[in-house]
Amino acid sequence: MIEFGTIRGLAQSGQYDQKINDLRYNEQADKRAKNEAEARAKLFADDMDYNNALNEHDAPLVKQFAQSKIKEIGRYLSENPDAKYNPEKLAYVKSLQRELKSNTDLNRGLASDNERKKWLADYGEVAKNPNFYDVEAYKDIENQWNNYKMFGNQDGEEAAKKEGKKSFTYSKPRDFIDLVPSLQKIGNQSKNGDVIKPKNGNIGEWYTKMNDQQLEALTDAAIQQNARQIESHTNKMGITDPQQKRQWVKSQIESGFDKEYHIGDANAAWERGMKEREFNQRERLAAGKKEPLYSSAWDEIFSHNAGSVNPSDIDKIWGNTPVSPIVGYDGTKVDLSNKKIDWRGGRFVKRNGVPFFLGDIRISPEEARQKGIINVDDEDDLKEMNISDNGMRIAAGFTGDKVGKAKFEKGTKNGKPTLDVVVSYEMPIKLDDPSRRIKLDALMLPGKYVEPIRNERQQPTEKQQGGTYYTIGGKQYESGSILRDKKTGKLGRLEDDGSINYNIPQ
Repeated sequence: MIEFGTIRGLAQSGQYDQKINDLRYNEQADKRAKNEAEARAKLFADDMDYNNALNEHDAPLVKQFAQSKIKEIGRYLSENPDAKYNPEKLAYVKSLQRELKSNTDLNRGLASDNERKKWLADYGEVAKNPNFYDVEAYKDIENQWNNYKMFGNQDGEEAAKKEGKKSFTYSKPRDFIDLVPSLQKIGNQSKNGDVIKPKNGNIGEWYTKMNDQQLEALTDAAIQQNARQIESHTNKMGITDPQQKRQWVKSQIESGFDKEYHIGDANAAWERGMKEREFNQRERLAAGKKEPLYSSAWDEIFSHNAGSVNPSDIDKIWGNTPVSPIVGYDGTKVDLSNKKIDWRGGRFVKRNGVPFFLGDIRISPEEARQKGIINVDDEDDLKEMNISDNGMRIAAGFTGDKVGKAKFEKGTKNGKPTLDVVVSYEMPIKLDDPSRRIKLDALMLPGKYVEPIRNERQQPTEKQQGGTYYTIGGKQYESGSILRDKKTGKLGRLEDDGSINYNIPQ
């Protein structure tokens, strides 16, 4: 049966199949010759007796041959009593004796048994952790050994009739890998991406997408190298169609690609998102529809394409320093990880399904020049803070298409003029972040958050439909409230039975 991993290009030419089969045949023939030579050498070195072998197939053949050869030697000695001292006859007797330790059946049997020992040793490791091994491949080898015992050829009866007896050969199956992370790593290592400018996007908006041709090539290679594991893995998932299997592999590789997304005119994106939000709300009310109910503040906030979060809450939950480099429109990356972010009123905008907090980072012209954000014609311009066409200019990679990622901003301090370079920064928000979800909900719903307490179990004082109320530290709190342990600092949830459940994302 042709394996799933055979590359489509090979299948288009019948010559490739024949070449592969010829190559495999020659490799096995070479291995058989080597195995039999090694087994014969070991037999003579250890002065083993011919009957110390062998498997069920070869043992009776070797025994039959030995009995016939011993009779032949006996007849010759009986007919030639001078063989013990006649050099020529003695040499002939020794040649007959040598055949007892080196004949076709014996050599084949010894080589086959040695290969079986290797397979059994590897198979023993499979039982310890079958998830890391191709169990089916090892079972196939077991079937091949059973074929050999019956027919003297591991490929079965038909092969034995056509090719004759051949020694059993073993090649260790390819070990399984941690499939999904390995496929994602392939995508992550790819640096060949295409820049996409979305239709009706913002000025300067773009994102990177893995090159289609490279993705197809990497998918082909991954399938060829891990065909059996992919086949087994996707079957367990209920994926049986070959094209769907291929699509699954492709999607795993693509998910590992390090995408870049640039909002462009972030202010325009936010204003557009807020207008869409307002419009959608009016449309729902006009249609007599109620606002959807959300299970958490997190879901309500990030269900919209634009909105805002209290900047102080952003600082508490996400911090106020960049988590990734600033990327210019030309791909230039600038590390400002130690700089404070001004969150612009806590605004966010969702693009391509991902929310981004919008912020500004303020740095000096000198540092901006060192980072390659601005160009300076004259060192004195830095001292004089001269903003002109002939003085300091924003570098091309940070001016973009009508929308810059950096700008100059004048001010005064202590009666003296100041000049800063303000760089735009967009922080992506992971929507599947349970830890930050709990923290945001606690800050947005203060009635559900309790200051640090001791882990004490109290008796309920009142029970209502919305939950059970407990008195803790002289205050009353509803079940479901988020608590913080004084000693450990861990967050916990007050359950209906009065216990505090700390098995929640921290």
